[in-house]
Amino acid sequence: MQKTVSLFLIILACLATDMARAESPYEKIIPADYAVYGVSVIAGAGSLYLGARMNSLSETQISRLDRTDVNRFDRGATFNYSKTAATISDWGMHACLILPGTLILDGRMREDAATIALLYFETMALAGATTELAKTSFRRIRPYAYNPDVPIESKKTLDTRKSFFSGHTSTSFASALFFAKVFGDYYPDSRWKPWVWAGAISVASTVACSRVAAGKHFPTDVLAGALIGSLAGYLVPKMHEKRGAKAAFHIESQSLPMAFSFRVTW
Repeated sequence: MQKTVSLFLIILACLATDMARAESPYEKIIPADYAVYGVSVIAGAGSLYLGARMNSLSETQISRLDRTDVNRFDRGATFNYSKTAATISDWGMHACLILPGTLILDGRMREDAATIALLYFETMALAGATTELAKTSFRRIRPYAYNPDVPIESKKTLDTRKSFFSGHTSTSFASALFFAKVFGDYYPDSRWKPWVWAGAISVASTVACSRVAAGKHFPTDVLAGALIGSLAGYLVPKMHEKRGAKAAFHIESQSLPMAFSFRVTW
């Protein structure tokens, strides 16, 4: 994991001699920002409301858990329980969170740091709030709760009912894809671009696999987390692209007396 992060640092440090300077590809403030903030606030408030009404599993409920009730695709995760894998997933997620910060090593992106920071804040707010809302809404029991080898005290925590979907995975993919997307927007012709995308996705995928190996999540949990995180990490910078940018994607919002409308343009 440390070697992967170091590779990204080296790549970005080389940009000063490899790339030509140009204008920022992003608009800092757009109308759709209010929609993103609105969704994030509503989802965050909803998760707090629902979370306050959650109860942890009782010993009776735990004793009645049967892994044969889990669908076949996910059932294998109920045999997993690894503190080492959990630690790897923690470090991997932290590495993904740090990656966007390394963009300032490049002079051009450092001059546009305020805009990039704002976009990253929007990305993480959207991914984080929607993830927590899903957890407190679905209240899916984590796979380790079905494993008789796991101490019962570990199963009686409130967190045991927050399996769907994976927050580590959604956070990692949101950060990783944001990093790769922003890099590619500033340097679309860079020879490093495929490596940046491959490396970012690899780190995030390692987190997802580690969460399953740790017994913290089912495969469907991490697949959903990867999808939601990827959408947030890619679409937030995409919708901020300047209109002159190639294949720009925009979401326009309009407040009306009795409605709120959106228009998507390519």
